Amino acid sequence: MKCSPTTNYINISYLCSYFTSSISDWEKWKIGNPLDSSTNVERYSFHTEAEQGAFIQINLPIPCKVKFLEIWLRRQYTEKILPLDASVLIDESWLPIGVIDENGSPFVINVDQVILAIRIYKNGFGYVYFSSLNIFVEKHIFLAFVENLNSQSEHLCYVHAALYGLGGQLAVLASALGFIGSQNSIKQIIAHKESSHILAYPTEINLDKSGSHFKIISRGLSESLCSFIFNNGVGYKSNKNISHYVESTTSGWEQDRIAVFISRDNLPAFYLPKENIVILKQRLYKKIIPSNVVLQQLVILEQKYQLGKLYEVSLGVHVRHGNGERYFNKSANTWGVKPPDSDVLLSAINLAITNSTQHIENIILASDSWAIKDFFEHNFSDKVNIIFISNNIKKIGSGCNHNNTTNTVFDPELIGKDMNKEEEEILAFSEILALSQCCALCGGKSYFFEAVKGFSSCSEEQIFEIDNLDRYIVLNENYQPLFESNNYLSHLIIKEIKNFGGFIDGIFIDETSTEDCLKLSYFDDLLYSGSFGELIKPIIFDDFYSELKHFRLY
Repeated sequence: MKCSPTTNYINISYLCSYFTSSISDWEKWKIGNPLDSSTNVERYSFHTEAEQGAFIQINLPIPCKVKFLEIWLRRQYTEKILPLDASVLIDESWLPIGVIDENGSPFVINVDQVILAIRIYKNGFGYVYFSSLNIFVEKHIFLAFVENLNSQSEHLCYVHAALYGLGGQLAVLASALGFIGSQNSIKQIIAHKESSHILAYPTEINLDKSGSHFKIISRGLSESLCSFIFNNGVGYKSNKNISHYVESTTSGWEQDRIAVFISRDNLPAFYLPKENIVILKQRLYKKIIPSNVVLQQLVILEQKYQLGKLYEVSLGVHVRHGNGERYFNKSANTWGVKPPDSDVLLSAINLAITNSTQHIENIILASDSWAIKDFFEHNFSDKVNIIFISNNIKKIGSGCNHNNTTNTVFDPELIGKDMNKEEEEILAFSEILALSQCCALCGGKSYFFEAVKGFSSCSEEQIFEIDNLDRYIVLNENYQPLFESNNYLSHLIIKEIKNFGGFIDGIFIDETSTEDCLKLSYFDDLLYSGSFGELIKPIIFDDFYSELKHFRLY
């Protein structure tokens, strides 16, 4: 049975611990943890000695009503260990609940009891091993379970991702869930109260009741570690999963801290053996549970566009246009976010429709720009139905949701958003969940699309990429945004573009330009090289703006 944020059953195995009656020499081949939610039936996760009454015992951290168990047996050699017996601990007594007697993974055993522990054992002489055991509870039971667990524990992973947008926040949460699933000492995760409107789990903790937890997790980041994280030339991220670590120090006490820094780039630190990136993301993102208000917004979205009938024959597409979103590293003259141009979009979508193993009748489209909607309707309406679900965005140029107006656009006339951050995140999260249910996916490099992949059940072969990896561009130091340029021609060119009814975002001018030698570009793509007098001729200007629309789409 699949476990997802929209289902009623949640797997709590990664919050539990286990021990075995013995440890076999085969443990040298161990490549997994039986509580890590893997469905890989080829691997070892544990192996006992051949002995009388061999067993593995899984302990729940607190009593909980379990609905059913899901045991993934190893594909090879399992006939040597079957049958196995299963019992659960209720109060102080062990109650038999079933016999595992066939290798049809997953083997499901109903429980429907409040239990403290699970024991899988050999009734007689033999040994025990399997790939993984998943413990499913109903969603409302799970939420009460983690609330009780967090209120009792002093070992918490506290997550606050204010520096990121929604996609980045979800990537941090998925990484944190991978972290606690791989640690014996930390089994709970709590989120900052600013995330409480979009999350049912991880949940905000009552700091008045358990204030010490916040202090435990927040203290301990030394000045040298903060400097490494935030001043390393690449912004607020690190490819290292920094816990007991300081760059370039030999002092033991400096290494010994309880704080952990997890960036949105840390997800690969939690790979399981033979796990590809798609399976990794789906395993961890699906542990996140959206709040009821997000799920209610998803229902509104599905009813508005009747998506429930369409998912099985739809390609879910997210295009991170950027609308001229501004990123600037002054020392390197690095600019972005540069949108994917029309050729890139045409190639990616045609490939996805042609190569999908499922018949595609619709494109369910989400984007941060109305120009993307217009482009898709113009180019693909003869092949598929276009369903644009991002009707919460404003006109072109508004920029992505989490950017404020001081660093968003190149054209000041396009500034203007009237939706608050909380509303935007609820809508965006509902769009992520809607796209994730499509039979195939296509999107570019963005953390929004990473979340779509993570919440989906698509195989790697059903996920297609839009090549927008060149969205951060290093320009010659002479090139500056047209509206910020000190070149005397800039205001004349802006006037011509505005009279034409166009926008100037994304247009750069070579500051050394003269009336006889003018150079304009869209980021690093050359738009015009020639005289100013030639540019303002109607036929030449039409060609200039057509070329701009090829890259920018409006």
